[in-house]
Parts: sequence; structure tokens; C-alpha cells
Amino acid sequence: IPDSVDWTQDEHRAVLAWTASNEQAQAAIWDFDTQEVVQRLVHPTDRLITRVRWSHDETRIATAAEDGLARIWDVQSGTLLVEMEVGLTSFGEPAFVNDIQWSRNDQFIVTIDEIDQVIIWDAETGTRLVILPLEGRQSLLSRIDWMDNGQRLAIGDGLGSVIIWDIQSGTPVLEPLMHMGQVTEVIWNEAEDQLLTSSSDGLVRLWDAQSGALLQEFTGHQSGVRYAGWSPDEQLIFSAGFDGSIRAWDIESGEETLFIENAYAGAEVFLSADASELLLFTRQGRLAIWQIEVERLAALVQTRLENLGVPLDTTP
Repeated sequence: IPDSVDWTQDEHRAVLAWTASNEQAQAAIWDFDTQEVVQRLVHPTDRLITRVRWSHDETRIATAAEDGLARIWDVQSGTLLVEMEVGLTSFGEPAFVNDIQWSRNDQFIVTIDEIDQVIIWDAETGTRLVILPLEGRQSLLSRIDWMDNGQRLAIGDGLGSVIIWDIQSGTPVLEPLMHMGQVTEVIWNEAEDQLLTSSSDGLVRLWDAQSGALLQEFTGHQSGVRYAGWSPDEQLIFSAGFDGSIRAWDIESGEETLFIENAYAGAEVFLSADASELLLFTRQGRLAIWQIEVERLAALVQTRLENLGVPLDTTP
């Protein structure tokens, strides 16, 4: 079962990372057109790969791992280009790298780790450039997203806080946005004036990124939310929960427009970057891809509104 997945912008390729028992960790690039693995990035460790990310120009892949290292790979050759060591825990063990993200121009990388460091690196040389002063928070940083202009980071942690951090001043710009459990996803919208978050508390929340006001709260999952994402037109929000369900909500009204129960029982699910596809991996090693047709979904929602009591057709 993959531990992390990331997609190319055209959704034709995905990079999948996993670690099998007593084997080296690896990330494989899967081509959906040819339905084959076109490149393997074999890591010199058997520790878990926690996150994989395509660069925006899709020539490199960044990986984060529990061996204390972030790595950058060349997609074409599979060559390891750069290794970045985040440091050691108080017990002298390598600190887990929990998340990694590229800047929009692909010149920089930001990592967060289990000793609560937020580090900005030069993506060409692996040089450590900036460490944001978050030491001592003891909050188990979990997720991060970088604004396109490179000036602000949204940082989620294990205590339920989401902090919007100004890089230049080295200070937060708002009071923390709060959940009641570990933050599992933070994603800016295209205009970067709203922030979508999900959590192990079972909630998906939409925030005003300028004021910090809670705009919408989406409920229904019976356990934690594993992934959340925007529809391509940013009119809908999709989520996948640890309870096996897939849900969608209309952003303006907050109404739930799609509910698929037990959609992937016994499997792992990953949303594509624009939430237009779902990638499912079963415990038996099978791969399934669901395409979510937003126009079709909108028509179904309209039908439901006009015919109250008629359930949605949730056939993928």
C-alpha cells in the first residue's frame, strides 16, 4: 500500500511511495496512459517515505522520509540529485521529515519535521537557508502548503493548529486556525484568499486566509478525514475519510452533494491534486481509479434538489 502519492498537473502520471518489510523504500512513477512504471527512485533506507511531491515543472521529485532526510530526484534518469538532513531528536535519532513542498518557481524547498523545525532549502544545492523559529512548540508539525508568491506558509500540526506564517518577518500573521485533532491537510485555493483544512477530528473546514474567520464547516465523517481537496472550478470540496467514505460539499451552501459509503473499505485512497480523480489501492495490491465528473455531479445535485427524497446516483 502506498504511503504517499502525488500527481502531475495533467493527471497522466503519479508518483507513489511505499516501504515493504525488510526492503529499501522506493517511489515509482506510474504512467496512466501506458499503465506501467516508467521510473523507480530507490532510497538508501528502509524507513518510511512520508511524502512525495512533483516540482512544478515536473522535472524533479522531492521526497521526505523517516530517516531524517529530504531528497530531490531527477525524473528522467532517476538520479538522486540532493540530500538534505534536518537533524537529530533529543535521543540522537534522525528526526522524521513529515512533509515537503516546492516553492512556485521550484528554486526552494520547505520541510517540516518531528522536532518542529520549518526549514527552507535551496533546491539546487541543498543548502539550508532559513529556519523559522518554531522550536519548542512540541506540536508535531504534520502538513504544510506554500503560497504561490512564496511569502507565506500554512503549517498544520498534531495538536490541531494551523498557522499562517510570514517568511520575511518570521512571525505568524493570524491567531492559529483550530481543529480538535491532528491536521491532515492544508490547501490554498487558487486566489490564495481561502484555506482548506482537514483533521483527524472528522471535520473539513474552510477559512478566510486574510481574517482567519471560519467560513464553512463540513461534517459527516464518522472518523478522521484522511484527504481533502478542491474541485477544478473550486465550487465543490471533496474529502476521503478513514471511515471509508467519500464526500463532497457545495462550498457556497455547505450542503453535502455526494456521499459514497464504504467506497474503499480495506484500501487506501488518494485524491488527485484537483480532486477530479480518486486513486484507490486495495490490500491485495490492486489499483482502481475513479473519475469524478464535476458537471455530471452538478446535474445530479440539481436533480436531487428538485426531487427531494431521491438519493444521489453514486456509481463511480
